[in-house]
Amino acid sequence: MSSRNPILMDKKKQYVVGNNESGQFLIDKESGEVKGFNFTKVDMSVIPSLYRLISDHPKAAELLFYLWVNMDRANHFVASQSRVVSESGLSKSTVIRSKRVLESRNYIEIRREHGETHWYLNERVSWRKREGDKLSVARFDSGVL
Repeated sequence: MSSRNPILMDKKKQYVVGNNESGQFLIDKESGEVKGFNFTKVDMSVIPSLYRLISDHPKAAELLFYLWVNMDRANHFVASQSRVVSESGLSKSTVIRSKRVLESRNYIEIRREHGETHWYLNERVSWRKREGDKLSVARFDSGVL
């Protein structure tokens, strides 16, 4: 296990899952300390296509993970292509190619709205709200190829 995730490393501690209007989080049973806001859920039926994406197009997978980290609770992210290049560490040409791969496989949809670039992650892949809420807040729904 990575030292970057102390919640998962400490197997002696026990946690319970809490819910509020902001989403789900973990609570340490002993101390009551809140840990781990920002759960992201992944549809298990998408795992084989994610595996293929990582194998066939690793930079596209890297872009997808960058988007996951930055999306809001409605699977939405507003950023120019130059901002994505700057923050992700990917080159401009890699972002352009990866964007095409992700769009062609229905992982993302990109729209220009009010002069801004809006990136939408397919809610059939992943979502942040509780499962019962996902369809009411996600903005892009399509099968993944």
